[in-house]
Amino acid sequence: MSLSASNPAHFNDPFEVRPCFDQIRHDHFAKTHESFYAQFGLRNSLLGKRSMVGVPTENAVGFGDHLNKQFRDELGERFRVCCLSRTAQSALMWGHYTKSYQGFVLGIDISSGDFSPGIKPDGFEIRYTADRSEIKLPLAYYNETSVEEYDVSGKIVNDPNQQVESDGGIFIPFHEYQRQMEAARIAALTTKAIDWAYEQEVRLI
Repeated sequence: MSLSASNPAHFNDPFEVRPCFDQIRHDHFAKTHESFYAQFGLRNSLLGKRSMVGVPTENAVGFGDHLNKQFRDELGERFRVCCLSRTAQSALMWGHYTKSYQGFVLGIDISSGDFSPGIKPDGFEIRYTADRSEIKLPLAYYNETSVEEYDVSGKIVNDPNQQVESDGGIFIPFHEYQRQMEAARIAALTTKAIDWAYEQEVRLI
């Protein structure tokens, strides 16, 4: 008598919860990484003979993968997601989710006082889009050394007004960086490719 909520790091769509890693983020990470290691005499630490800054992202296969994995792992440590549908009439849904039409559908009343819907009472409607570049993390996320500062108990101790670099070379307060990160997390958990629109999905997070 239990209902499973999934670890978002294990979603089966290979493109889901993967934020856009564009040239700006590529160059920012490369610049801060190389600058950090240059302090120890390791110039051009990523390529050895030249800087990674300016190398076209499409030519740097896998360069941002570990950063995307880091983001997914962070989501997996914090969130669980119960994936539901608004329809019981989709033939594709029956084929994909009911052991090839052999299963059954359960209707769930999430307004029941005994049911915990998560952080939003009526769940999150999934937004389906053809543009996979819409979800972007704040630039400071890609600093070689984390912009977050922690005490010995793991609590973030940054001054809320500490300035951190953002897109376009501007600086924003740390509290705004945190707000943007939280918005990006929720957007990543509630956005899917247009191909999945038939699911009419609602997520309890």
